[in-house]
Amino acid sequence: MKEERVIQVFVGSPGDVAEERERAFSVIENVNKDRLLPPGWRFEAVGWDRTHYPKLAWLSPQEAITEGIPRPGGCDIAVFVFWKRIGTPLPPDSFEPNGAGDRPTGSLWEYHDAMGAEPRPWALVYHRTTAPTMTDRELADPIAFAEQLKGVQDFLAGFQDEQQRFRNDHYAYSDPDDFARHLEQDLKAFIKAQTDKSGRGKGGSDRATAAPTERVPRAYLQRLKAQVARVELLGLDLKESITNGLPQIYVPAMVTATRDISDRPDADYQAVRREIERHPNGVPLLHRLGEHSLYVPGAPGSGKSTFCQWVAYLVAHGGVPAHEIPTPEGFEEWLPEGLRGRLPVLIRLCDFWGHMACGRDAGDWSQRQLEAAVSGWLTKKEPFGLTAAVFQRNLAEGNLLLLLDGVDEVPEVDEDGAQTTYPRRALLSGLTDALLQWLEQNHRVLVTSRPYGLGAAERARLGLEEVGLLPLDEELQRLFVARWYAAADHAHWQTYAEGLAEELRNRPELQELKVNPLLLTALCVKFKEGKRLPQDLFHLYDSVVNQVLYNRFRGSDRERSRVRWRLEAVALGMHLGIDRARPRPAPLASVERDELDRILAAYAKLNPSTEGDAEQVAARRDELLERSGLLLPRGERTAEFYHQDFRDYLAAERWAREG
Repeated sequence: MKEERVIQVFVGSPGDVAEERERAFSVIENVNKDRLLPPGWRFEAVGWDRTHYPKLAWLSPQEAITEGIPRPGGCDIAVFVFWKRIGTPLPPDSFEPNGAGDRPTGSLWEYHDAMGAEPRPWALVYHRTTAPTMTDRELADPIAFAEQLKGVQDFLAGFQDEQQRFRNDHYAYSDPDDFARHLEQDLKAFIKAQTDKSGRGKGGSDRATAAPTERVPRAYLQRLKAQVARVELLGLDLKESITNGLPQIYVPAMVTATRDISDRPDADYQAVRREIERHPNGVPLLHRLGEHSLYVPGAPGSGKSTFCQWVAYLVAHGGVPAHEIPTPEGFEEWLPEGLRGRLPVLIRLCDFWGHMACGRDAGDWSQRQLEAAVSGWLTKKEPFGLTAAVFQRNLAEGNLLLLLDGVDEVPEVDEDGAQTTYPRRALLSGLTDALLQWLEQNHRVLVTSRPYGLGAAERARLGLEEVGLLPLDEELQRLFVARWYAAADHAHWQTYAEGLAEELRNRPELQELKVNPLLLTALCVKFKEGKRLPQDLFHLYDSVVNQVLYNRFRGSDRERSRVRWRLEAVALGMHLGIDRARPRPAPLASVERDELDRILAAYAKLNPSTEGDAEQVAARRDELLERSGLLLPRGERTAEFYHQDFRDYLAAERWAREG
C-alpha cells in the first residue's frame, strides 16, 4: 500500500489581506490537481477559517485556535501575508513565550513559532507594497492605524542587520493576482525540493528534506488526537460525542510515589526526593511513564484505558492543554521530555488478539513473531491512519510509545473447531522476548490489565516496573465532578457540583463508589437527573440504566423494558456467543454489526411474542445504537457498550433472567 503524504500548509495573516487569504486557499487546492504532484501526495490548508477547532467557552479566540489546529511550527509550510496591519495583540498569559516579544500579536507569535521549530518548516513571508488605504473603521481611529502600519514596518526592518544587509528574505507583491502567482511557484518549488534525488533544494530545510519519509506523520497525529479526544457523556441526550471531551473531563491519574531510591544516582536521587515531597499522596502516572516503561494493573473503571487515550492525545498535541477549572496544586501534569516526539501506537488488545494467528501449538512467541503480528494488524486495520511502514521505521529508530491496553481481554484459550490456541501466552511470551531489546533501544512501553490478567511469574518475566493506580482522593473527586458537570451543563455546573458534594458528605456508605472514575461518573449522572443517589453498587448500575433509557425512550415502561431486555441479550451474546454449547473464549469488547444482527435475531426467535418477526432485526439494532445511550456505534461496522462494566452488568442480568 502506497503511503499517503499530506503536506500541511499553514496560512497566517491579519484581517486586512482577506482577499490574499482566499487566493492562498484556492492556490493550495489547485496545486493538488497539478501533474507535478507525486501519486499519494496531497496539500492540506491549515487556518482558523479552514480547519475546524472547538470554540471552548473559557478560552479566548486566539487560545482556542492555538489549542485546536496545528501550530505553524508543526506544519510543512508556513505562509505569512502582511500589508498594513501587524495583527491584534494577544492578552497577557495566553501564549507560550517565543521570539515575538512580551506582548506579541497573533500573527507575530505564529511567525516566530514557525521560525523557532525544529526542524523548521518552509516559512514564506509576503508583503503587499501598494500604498495602504484606510477603511471607515481605520479613519475613525487614525492613531491605531498608524501603530499597526509601524508594526509591519518594524517587523520587516528586522529582516536586515545594521549594515542594511538582509538576514531574512521575503517577497514583495503588488496585488492579489501577483501574490497568487508567486505562491503557486513557491509550492511547486517545494515539491521539486522534495523529489530532487540530489538532496535538499535551494533554501530547503531539514523538514523539507525528510518530508517524504516523515518520522512521525503529522496527519496521523492529527487524526489520532481528534479520535481519542472524542468522549460520550453517559446519560446525556447528545446526538454525537463531544469533540474535545477528553481534555474537558480528564483528571490526573495518580500512582504511588517511588520510595526505593537508595540505589539511584545522586542527581536522580534528588529529583525523586523532590517529587515525593511535592506529591505526598502520589505522583502523576504520566510523569512515571516519562521516566520508565510500566505495567499498570487496575480495577474495572479505574481509568486505565482513559489514561492510554490521554497519553496518546498529549503526545499528538505536544503538551497538556489549559483548562478553565485548574488542577489543584500538587497534582499538575506536564508532558515529559521522555515522551515528546515519539510515535504513539495505541493497541486495544481486545481487538488485536484476533489478528495474532497463534498457530496450533502452545509454543511461546518470539520478538519477531510479535512485531510481525503488529505489522500485519496495522496493514489490515490502519488505526487512525497509521501504516505498517511508519511503525517499522520508528521501530528501527527506537522511537515508539507502545500503549498495550487490556491484557486481561486476551483469552487464555481459544478453541476453534479442531484447533486450540493460547493467545495470551503467545502475547506475553512475545512481549517478554521483545522487551529485552525494545527497552535497550529506548522505546517506551505501557501495558495495562485488570489485576488478574498477569500472574506473579508473568509479571516478573516481563521485567516492567509495576505501579498501581491510586483511588481518586477528595481533591481529585471534586475536580472530576466539576469538570464533568462543566462539560455536561456549563451554565449550571457549580450548582450541580456543590449539590453532589453535599449529598456525598451525608452518605458515608457511598465512599467506596466515588473513588472509582466510572462509578463517580454514574453518581454524577444519577444526581443530575433526580438529585438522589442509590444505596449500593447494584442499585447504582440499575438506576443509571433505567435513567438513561427513560431519557431516551419517553413512551411506556413496557417499551423501556423491551429495550433493556434487548441490551441484556446483546451483552450476554458478546460474552458467550449465540451457541451456548461453544461459548466465546473471551467477551467481545466491540461487536461487528452482522454479529449484532445475529444475536438479536436469535433473541427474537426465543421471544416471538414480544419481538415479532426476526427480519425486523435491523430496525431494532439501529434503535439501540441511535437511542439507547448505552450501546454505541464505533465507526460504520462495529458497536460497543459505553463501558465494559455495563456490558458485564447487563449480561449478568440476562444470565439470571434465563435461569
